[in-house]
Amino acid sequence: MKARILIVLLYIASFFASIGPALTFFLIHQEKYVKTVPDKVKISAGIVIITVIVVIKLMGKLKINSRIFVFGVVFLLSYLFEALLNDLLIFSFLALIGEIADILIMMLIKKIKTDLLIQKSANANADAMEEAFNRLSGRV
Repeated sequence: MKARILIVLLYIASFFASIGPALTFFLIHQEKYVKTVPDKVKISAGIVIITVIVVIKLMGKLKINSRIFVFGVVFLLSYLFEALLNDLLIFSFLALIGEIADILIMMLIKKIKTDLLIQKSANANADAMEEAFNRLSGRV
């Protein structure tokens, strides 16, 4: 049961690792980016869109085959994050760091899940062998 709780906590960590570095930088320098109310609304809408994309990606359901959709999202986010575009280099680097951290966490989750499956199979085989041994020895 502890491994399942660890997996849930790692999924939560994966989510925060994806957005954490860029969000932290934004929060530290937010007075630079949200000078007016329209800036606040646009940035808030952009953050909601990016959060939805990250959640869909973490669920493994993000399948983008249309270039029109990709460029539409890039255009929309560029418009919404217009105040942030001066620091695009910093934000893209922080997003890269977050994505690398997310990949490492997902690799750890996959390893834990594989170990759980192996342990479950080993326990099932051991139980079956014990039952077969007991039947052969006449104890059942």
